[in-house]
Amino acid sequence: MLHIELFHNLYTQIRTTLDPNRSIAWLADEVDYLITTPYLVNELLAFSALHLSTTRPKRREYYRYHAAQLQTQALSIFKESSPQVAQETCVPLFVFAVSLGIHTLCDTLIYREGDFAHFLDRFVHFFRLYYGVRTIVHESWHMIKDTPLAPSFSMGTDLYKFDGRLGPGSQSLLNLVDRAKLGTELTEIYRQAIESLQSCLNVIDGRKGSHVGINAVTTWPILLKTEFGELIEQRRPEALVILAHYACMLHQCKDCWLFGDSGAFVIQEVTGYLGPDWEEWMAWPNQILGS
Repeated sequence: MLHIELFHNLYTQIRTTLDPNRSIAWLADEVDYLITTPYLVNELLAFSALHLSTTRPKRREYYRYHAAQLQTQALSIFKESSPQVAQETCVPLFVFAVSLGIHTLCDTLIYREGDFAHFLDRFVHFFRLYYGVRTIVHESWHMIKDTPLAPSFSMGTDLYKFDGRLGPGSQSLLNLVDRAKLGTELTEIYRQAIESLQSCLNVIDGRKGSHVGINAVTTWPILLKTEFGELIEQRRPEALVILAHYACMLHQCKDCWLFGDSGAFVIQEVTGYLGPDWEEWMAWPNQILGS
């Protein structure tokens, strides 16, 4: 009965959250054959269980338990089968990577047991896992072009190209990074993170709909250099400030079950962690939070 409930929730609620207009090919009816891929179906059911854990508070632990169990099972099957990127596997692999990444991000943001340091460690874990999405996309792009996923994916790659213009918050942050004289390598990592963040903010500003915000929030970590996760792990203050600027996007999507109050949490925690010496760096996130 649980699996039937999770399937129903997946196709009625989660589908509406991620694709209200039914325009994303990999969620559409014509690729329902995806559910015959065991590692993928387990992850999609796990994601569905995670959603129910946020919408049914009285049974939160029950659904969280099953979300974790199903995800563990999905990962186990995935590792055992060790699927190689090929024409028949590229779409299930891509959907699995994306679903796994969003699931892990949501679980990290919503369920924040422990202190801020523990949260940051979990975020770094998510970041490293999510980097696999980019790897799979890179390996399978020439094949994805011949699948139902191609139109929405091509649109996505065009949407998130940086157009050279920074908003006031991003420009102020980049000015502070430049002024800090952190060295060429570190400055370039931060510049790329800020420009990628601006690209995501531009998508939200230029297009309407809650699913647009969800896409932008979940896209930013894919766009970053792998070194950024290491800088979060090292608790580099500039990296934490950039994370707080990302939290402004989370805060804009606070009504979505995927993110909840995580934006406000990150901004407040980074502000407290860094202290008054970093007040200028944290001005824009705290302004957004205050408004």
